[in-house]
Order: sequence, then C-alpha cells, then structure tokens
Amino acid sequence: MSENERQQRMVERILEDERLRGDLEDPAATALINWASARAAAAAADPGRPEAEVEAEVQAIRVATRAAARSGEHNPQRLIAQAEAALAQARGTSPPTTTSPTAPPPHVSRAPWFGPRYWNRFMHWWRRRKGC
Repeated sequence: MSENERQQRMVERILEDERLRGDLEDPAATALINWASARAAAAAADPGRPEAEVEAEVQAIRVATRAAARSGEHNPQRLIAQAEAALAQARGTSPPTTTSPTAPPPHVSRAPWFGPRYWNRFMHWWRRRKGC
C-alpha cells in the first residue's frame, strides 16, 4: 500500500465519523475536523511506520477529537487546544504550547452555504424569484 493510500484511508476515517462533530456549530466543527485530519495524515505519512502504530495513533486522535467536541467549547482555537491536550494525555506527554496566548484564531475555511447570512441571501433571492 502506498503512503498516499494509507494517508487517504486514515483521513477518510476522520471525515466519515459524525461523532467527531458532536453538537458543534460549523466553524468550530470544521476547525476540529481539519485538525484531526491533518494529525491523521501526519501519523500515516511515514511509510516505515507499522500499520498497528498508525491505527493506534489515529484511534487516539479520534478519541481526543470526540472529547473536545463534547466539551461544550465553541471557540475553534480553544477547541483545538483541548483536543491537543487530550491527545497528549493519551500519549502520556505534555501538549504543545503556543508562543502567544493572545494569538489570533487560525483562519477557518467555511463552505459558502454555511451560516445564516447565506440562508438569508438565499431566501431573499427565492422571494424575489417567486414574486412574494
């Protein structure tokens, strides 16, 4: 199996697991899923790493992601920090620290159909089209 196939398979496991989103709103859920996908891809990137180690690492990432999703936090940056801490705890290491506690949140890409602004724009267009 090639490196890319294994990475793709691990990332697909993250993307297909609806439990990882929890009750999060779209920006927080997207940030958390992107974090988990990147971690899973990194875990599977080394072709010399045994499959069992990769599976265990991805499972730990999924557990940490679910724990963060259930935490009740909605800020994407703090949510990812909680997931990092949960993953570090599962590994028995300390979580990575940031250089600035007041750093701006990372850019969260959103699909254009998410959010009330787009819904309102759609409804405005629909009403004009129907002549309401």
